[in-house]
Amino acid sequence: MTHTTEDVSAERARPEAIQAVPVRHPGRWIAAGVIIVLAAMFVNMLVTNERFQWSFIIDNAFRPNIIRGVYTTIALTVLSMIIGVLMGIVLAIMRLSPNPVLSGVAWLYTWFFRAVPRIVLAILFGNMAILYAEFNVGGVPFAGPLGDLLGIDMSATLFSLDARTLLTGFTAGLLALALSEAAYMAEIVRAGIL
Repeated sequence: MTHTTEDVSAERARPEAIQAVPVRHPGRWIAAGVIIVLAAMFVNMLVTNERFQWSFIIDNAFRPNIIRGVYTTIALTVLSMIIGVLMGIVLAIMRLSPNPVLSGVAWLYTWFFRAVPRIVLAILFGNMAILYAEFNVGGVPFAGPLGDLLGIDMSATLFSLDARTLLTGFTAGLLALALSEAAYMAEIVRAGIL
């Protein structure tokens, strides 16, 4: 039996268009209504509750010490993010390096600074002057212990920095936030490269 082109085209005729009816979602409207009512109740509670003392907040929100605190917070955030991003890029490249020493150091850094909470880092750097009264920059590594062992003075200190002058509260906070951010950013950049 042979088929003509007319028979084949009749078999392949397109079916009728489907009359699609949108599915109704009454739950969406109910959920939206509940959320709007809850939001209105929350705004009402904020505005009408006298214990918030909005007049006190408005009177004191723009005092010089508050503005200085906002400025310091913003500066600390921006600087720590810049340092953290730059260090994170370097750490990610180190971590992807075929050199096992570079990769291992970057892994150890990332592991440590992601594991330690930022508040602990801030307390550690804020109290670093208790552990180290001054930072000495010299030409001979291990000059103190070697000199004691050999019985000679090998201090060779080029200059010293007072830890209390160097590690102010701002600097300690900046170190804590930037070093922690660098560890997280290293993993983000490494994942992006991979």
